Amino acid sequence: MAKKTIKKKISKKTIKKSKSQSKRSTKTKIVGKKKLQKLTDNKQKIITIAILITIAVIAWFLLGQNNLFIKEDNVAATVNGKAITTQQVSEQLVRIPPEYLAFVNESVVLQQLIDEELLIQEAASQDVTISQSEVDQVMQVARQTSGFETDEAFEAALKDQNLSLEFLQDFYYKNLLFTKLLNKTLLPTIEVTAQEIQDFYTQNAQQFLKDEQVKASHILICYEGALNCQSTISQVDALAQINELKDEATSENFAELAKEHSTGPSGPNGGDLGFFGRGAMVPEFETTAFELEVGEVSDVVETQFGYHLIIVNDKVPAGLQALSEVQDFIIEQVRAQKQQSEYTQYIEDLREKATIKYGAQKTGQTDDTIKITEITTFEDTGEEICVDELGKPIVRLFSTTWCPHCKWIQKTFDRTVSEYVDQGLITAYHWELDTKDDTLTSIVETTVSVEEQQLFQKYNPRGGVPTFVFGCKYIRLGNGYEQQNDLDAEEAEFRVVIEKLLEN
Repeated sequence: MAKKTIKKKISKKTIKKSKSQSKRSTKTKIVGKKKLQKLTDNKQKIITIAILITIAVIAWFLLGQNNLFIKEDNVAATVNGKAITTQQVSEQLVRIPPEYLAFVNESVVLQQLIDEELLIQEAASQDVTISQSEVDQVMQVARQTSGFETDEAFEAALKDQNLSLEFLQDFYYKNLLFTKLLNKTLLPTIEVTAQEIQDFYTQNAQQFLKDEQVKASHILICYEGALNCQSTISQVDALAQINELKDEATSENFAELAKEHSTGPSGPNGGDLGFFGRGAMVPEFETTAFELEVGEVSDVVETQFGYHLIIVNDKVPAGLQALSEVQDFIIEQVRAQKQQSEYTQYIEDLREKATIKYGAQKTGQTDDTIKITEITTFEDTGEEICVDELGKPIVRLFSTTWCPHCKWIQKTFDRTVSEYVDQGLITAYHWELDTKDDTLTSIVETTVSVEEQQLFQKYNPRGGVPTFVFGCKYIRLGNGYEQQNDLDAEEAEFRVVIEKLLEN
């Protein structure tokens, strides 16, 4: 019997009902209105381009280059007769940042290129086109917001990223094309209902809790040597001045006194600091602010910034944010979830209608089946096998609902491990990290335990999916046989690894 290291098991062993039968919720940390706003920055340098391309890799929009003359033995796959070459796959791998290569391999790139070609062909069938002027306009914005003063510097930065103007034009062309296609065919069908908003709010109520907050203003008199102070007056003079203001200050004239005397940046605004919670201010300031009643002016408070007078203008007790406060955010979150789910299905539908063939050289065999009799694509961690309290090995898959590679493997994994679970031989989890659900249970979970999250981070610090952890002894990042589209080989190796775990 394998050594017991983890005390957890599954109580239900049936395969999950389809997503259409249940609502999914995603936990999102909320800390007030400002956290609900999107933050943008249009003044980043060309590294933005590299990040954008990295996101495109992970989110299904890898790019390829077309060759006019293609040798048959260089064909990685064909999509409705259109060839994707091994050279295209290699070119994309070169452009991927090194930190992502742990979970982006040739198989992943090829599948992304197939998805891209499917979208291009669908755009043509839908009469969706992009003009050169549209591409030029986006290119112009990219240049203007890159932070480089000259075209030469811009192009040199591209070269440093292993990119070119031609690549960038192709990237923006396809990005615009896919966006216009989805806006025409998919996105208009996605609506967020009032019931979905209410469900998300109810199911994620803990995430909309806010701490006690106060709305305060202050008058600051700083002195030479205080932090961030430009004043040259002495500390003694500053203290005398703040004491004089203390005798004069009331709730009615506080804002005017702040405008006239405060040396802090909030002075022109009457010293208004807005709402803030605990931990936002230095301790001396925070303690006084939360002890004051509304309209009360404090005694002199000294901090590293100088001397302060504080008045509290309003207080908000701790509690649940009203639905009206977070409704826009919820709509955004629910729509994003539905878009991810619908997009995955959209690509799957295109794949089902298409004729996709893989190059024979990719399998190294003359038939379409890879014979699996030993552990080939999994890595041996050298660790002891982790088991539940009954000594059964624990098998895990970490995935997301938006990942097409997770979608490709999930049914095969769920079916295979469920067979062993039903026989009482193993414990298994299939965590969808974005919905927090274990697809191997009949209920809909909304949390992934800290222990499970830590285990995922331990074996895959970069967070790629799908990630397979079989008994903590064998792990794999990504699919092993997706490039060959061979789910039989995947199932066969799953069984080999599980049988190996059961031998110990």
